[in-house]
Amino acid sequence: MQTEQNKTKNKKNLDDIEYFLKQDIRNLSPEDKIRFYNALKKVINFAISKAYSKLSAPALERQDYEHIGWLAFEESLEIYHTKGKRKTYISFLIDSIYWKCMDMSIKFLTNKHRVVNVAYSGLFDKDEFHDQNINIDEEFSLRSTIEWYFKNKNTNEIDKQIFDLYIYGEKKQDITAILGISRNKMMNSLNKTLRELKEVVLGVDVI
Repeated sequence: MQTEQNKTKNKKNLDDIEYFLKQDIRNLSPEDKIRFYNALKKVINFAISKAYSKLSAPALERQDYEHIGWLAFEESLEIYHTKGKRKTYISFLIDSIYWKCMDMSIKFLTNKHRVVNVAYSGLFDKDEFHDQNINIDEEFSLRSTIEWYFKNKNTNEIDKQIFDLYIYGEKKQDITAILGISRNKMMNSLNKTLRELKEVVLGVDVI
């Protein structure tokens, strides 16, 4: 049963939504965007949960999907007036978030060959990402893949340090000097990380 406080909050959210939909949502100030987003939080969470429930093994963390929800919300403000006229804004937003979450999950699972290529070529660097014309969605997906691997696989801090130095372009002999480890230990760790990351990326066992 809703408390009076919840009823008041829901009424305020509905009033805010109605207010903003009477404005040109393409030109909202940053403060108004956040206010509009917060008013739509229940709608946004519903869309994220809808996508999340369709995935038997969600590729990303719940908080990652919330980040995607924000990206989809921002895009919806720009394109609703040209692409969404046949739907209410709420319906358009739910569809936008749902399909963006699904699309990002698919990219995460199937578009990962690039992650291994980036790792092997030492291009996992912010400036070089932009030089390669990688957009924010792709960068987010690439970084999420790497973060997921080190969070969920049986790795330790030294493995991540070796990998980070490697993909930032450090020479192998310099890595051993920086970390004070033997070349043999460094190579065993790096080869294990690259092999397991490739398995994560490609979804197959790499011998």
